[in-house]
Amino acid sequence: MNKKLKIIPAILSLILIIIVFISLTAHNQREIEIEFEQKTKIMTKRLEYSLNTYLENLHAIKNFYHSSVKVNRSEFKQFVTPILKRHKGIKALEWIPFVKKEERVLFENQAKSDGYTNFSFTQKNNQGVMAIASKRDKYFPVFYVEPFPDNEKAFGYDLGSDPVRKKALDLCMQTGKPTATDKI
Repeated sequence: MNKKLKIIPAILSLILIIIVFISLTAHNQREIEIEFEQKTKIMTKRLEYSLNTYLENLHAIKNFYHSSVKVNRSEFKQFVTPILKRHKGIKALEWIPFVKKEERVLFENQAKSDGYTNFSFTQKNNQGVMAIASKRDKYFPVFYVEPFPDNEKAFGYDLGSDPVRKKALDLCMQTGKPTATDKI
């Protein structure tokens, strides 16, 4: 009987240690969850701020176009260069007009008269190589792009030739709202 009395405190101590361990583990887990939630909220706010800032810059470019009779390449570059300098996350800004098939030659000739003698609307062929864009009812060519030297390959590329981008562009035209593409 004496041995049994000695075992009871040891068992009670073990039970107490297990209860304290479970309690501390649950408390630590809750602290980790709270910290994770706080960091997630901060990151979400930062991401929202960045996206809103980028959208505001796009709206500024749209308003720039709407307030002018015709924006030329020099004016586009002058307007977007400070935006690119302030926002290092933006790698390029482009103007992609909606061009009807009967306007294609007019746009291509405009670029040529701006000094881009080899300009034409392009698309990727079946091998993924840039080629002259096939005839379509509408085009969405990259007509202005800054900074130009880093993005020259995109110049003339018809975003409407890519099904993923075309879907987003069509939706944007239908809704009048900014639209993101699916993964490209």
